[in-house]
Amino acid sequence: ALPICDARLRGDCAEVLTLLAARQPARVAPHAPKLFALLGDRNGRVRWESAHALAHIAALIPERMAAELVGLAAILRHDPSVIVRDYLLDAVAAHAATSRAAADAALPILFEGLGLFGGRHAGRVLRGLAAVAASCPDRAAEIVAGAEPLRADPRPVVRKAAAALLRARR
Repeated sequence: ALPICDARLRGDCAEVLTLLAARQPARVAPHAPKLFALLGDRNGRVRWESAHALAHIAALIPERMAAELVGLAAILRHDPSVIVRDYLLDAVAAHAATSRAAADAALPILFEGLGLFGGRHAGRVLRGLAAVAASCPDRAAEIVAGAEPLRADPRPVVRKAAAALLRARR
C-alpha cells in the first residue's frame, strides 16, 4: 500500500474509519495498527480522528490496547489537542472495562487523567470510571475513593459526573 502523503486525505480516511467504527466496530478493529500509528501524525485532525476511531474499537482489541497503554499514557501527557486526549481517555476507559487485568493496567492512567491539564478531562474520566466500576466491582471502592473529592469541584460537569458515579456505586 502506498503511504498517504496528504494530511487532508489521511484525516478523511481516519474520519471514515471513525464513522464506520461507531456503527460496526468489528469491521474497523483489524485496522487498529494503522490507527495507532496515526496518533503520531503532525496533523491534529488526523490524530483526533484516529483517537476517536480507537475509542470505538478499544473494547474489541484488548491485547493491542494492553500493548499500547504506556504509549497512550505518554500521548495523554503531552498531546496539545484536547480532543485527542478526550478520545484516548475514552479508549483507555473502554479497555479498562473489558477485564480485571485491563482495569489493573488502565486505572492508574485514568486516575492520572483526572488531574491532567488542570483537571480538564475529569468529567470524561469520571464517566469512564463509572463503566469500569460497573464491570469490575472489586475495584469500585478504589474508584469511589478517587471520585469522592470531585463532588466539590467548581466545574458543574465534573460535580455531576462524580455524583452520578457515586450514586451508582451506593
